[in-house]
Amino acid sequence: MKSRTLILFSVCLFIITGSFKAQNLNFVPPPFVYYAFDKDSLQGFDETAARLNAIQEQFLGSELKVRMYQLKRQFINDKFNLTKNNPKPNRVGGYIHEARMMVSRVVITKILKLLQEP
Repeated sequence: MKSRTLILFSVCLFIITGSFKAQNLNFVPPPFVYYAFDKDSLQGFDETAARLNAIQEQFLGSELKVRMYQLKRQFINDKFNLTKNNPKPNRVGGYIHEARMMVSRVVITKILKLLQEP
């Protein structure tokens, strides 16, 4: 009995530790952790002032990295006038369907009139 419980305990422990290792292998850090902007793109960006401002806004620890990434990205977007292109939606008027319906009604009524004539 003791050997069965020992084997069962060992198998359960092996499964649990294996699942923790599998979860850690799939970890990919977000872009703000490893992304480095070009120095010529950040020319004119006052990083010390931005860092102090972020700290005053209570961005600390890992939040500070995220905030600095956001500020740098915003500076580059403003400097080079980069904006997201929002495509115009394809608008189709509702009158097209109604016009087809009207044409079909007119044709049907003319056909009916022709059939009713002697």
